[in-house]
Amino acid sequence: MRHLLLFAGALALLATTAVVALGATSAVGPFTFASGVPGTTFECSVDNGAYKTCSSPYSPTLAAGAHTLRVQEKFVSTTTTPPPTSANHCFSSPQACGYPYPSTASAGASSACSSLASSGPVTASSQGQTIKGLNIVGGVTVTASNVTLANDCITTNGGGRSGSRVVTIANGATATRIEHSTISGSNSTSQSVEEALNNNYSQPGAVADHDYIYNCGECVHGPWKLTNSYVTSNATISGEHYEDIYCSDATFVAEHDVLINPHEQTANLFCDTRGGGGGAADNHITLTNSLLAGGGFSVYTDGNSSSVGSSTMTVTGNRFARCLTASVYNQGSGGTSCAGGPDSNGYFPKGGYFGIAADIYCSGANQVWTNNVWDDNGATVGC
Repeated sequence: MRHLLLFAGALALLATTAVVALGATSAVGPFTFASGVPGTTFECSVDNGAYKTCSSPYSPTLAAGAHTLRVQEKFVSTTTTPPPTSANHCFSSPQACGYPYPSTASAGASSACSSLASSGPVTASSQGQTIKGLNIVGGVTVTASNVTLANDCITTNGGGRSGSRVVTIANGATATRIEHSTISGSNSTSQSVEEALNNNYSQPGAVADHDYIYNCGECVHGPWKLTNSYVTSNATISGEHYEDIYCSDATFVAEHDVLINPHEQTANLFCDTRGGGGGAADNHITLTNSLLAGGGFSVYTDGNSSSVGSSTMTVTGNRFARCLTASVYNQGSGGTSCAGGPDSNGYFPKGGYFGIAADIYCSGANQVWTNNVWDDNGATVGC
């Protein structure tokens, strides 16, 4: 029995079923498949098993009965993080400094969302599955391990509600990877989402790389490795806090990202201690080679903690943007604004509305704060 599976490079998954009328285990096929992209390699799954590297023609050994063969393009990561830039005034044009930026395709889907195949909500339930080249309305739920989302646009109308999400990683779904994708609420107000990426079950191995994430309040939730991505907490959700990154009792790595928060609260990165319950700090935070602007304080590495505990911190090589007109102190709130409001250099004169860092341990074992500078002039920013 011979099947030809022919598909374009953007298609994530194909399936065919072969009925084997044999009385004993035997090889069937060969099955042949091809891609429109030269050099593409493939993975095969038989009867919903794990995807394994395969090539065309493919002849699996199967017992008598009905079987399902799935074939997908093999995704190969190209994650790299460039060295820190020495240029100033990156806030107004991050891409000119080598930072990720949506309009240059260095962050977000590689293809225009309108050019991608339309899809409703997706559940990724097959181990090793790749979902690629889709314009998904309604979000993605990942229930299997080793799932990859690549070159997707994923949008959810969250109704501007607390608890709304775009991509959710279920308990037990490890090693999710989201690369070169655009993830957002439907708008920044009445259809925004609280969480664009949700890993609240703290599943290990979650990676987001070269992504554009926006129209969200607490945009990247839980432990992730976030690299080469542009995140803006630009949603308006009544009664909620605003953070590009939120985690608690977690390991979070952010490398070569742009983290934008136009609000007067809460942070670019806020990592809590026991969900606000306090106690000894236990977060492990790496924040390097990134551009940060806005929020209340830019960085909380150990929110609500009472002592350094087992926490570790590496915050190095980052640029903090600030507006440059005359500072105006607000006695009621304790925050400081620029007389002219936000400008082409940043949102607030202290980086964040209140300052750079809070609930942070600036010295001691495994607490590193080095080579962080103001974006406008390269002067050192202290912890």
